[in-house]
Amino acid sequence: MRRRELIGRGEIASPFGRYGREECLLVLPYAADVSALTCVERLRAAVQSQLYQSSAGALPITFSAGVAQYRAGESVTDLLNRA
Repeated sequence: MRRRELIGRGEIASPFGRYGREECLLVLPYAADVSALTCVERLRAAVQSQLYQSSAGALPITFSAGVAQYRAGESVTDLLNRA
């Protein structure tokens, strides 16, 4: 599922993009822990509902996520490591 498809479905409206080789980063600047977890769960369900069509047939897509809230004075690296 591509970023624009998720945006078009209303799944995400915050900055979202590739971070590293296989990871993606979703920034929810005004979300509390509970709403961030709800958003990630909705995104996970949307992605996992899709199948990847390969030469071997349809394959399920898996999704894992981490959520972290910024702590005053914390570096971006530390924040991402906690997520």
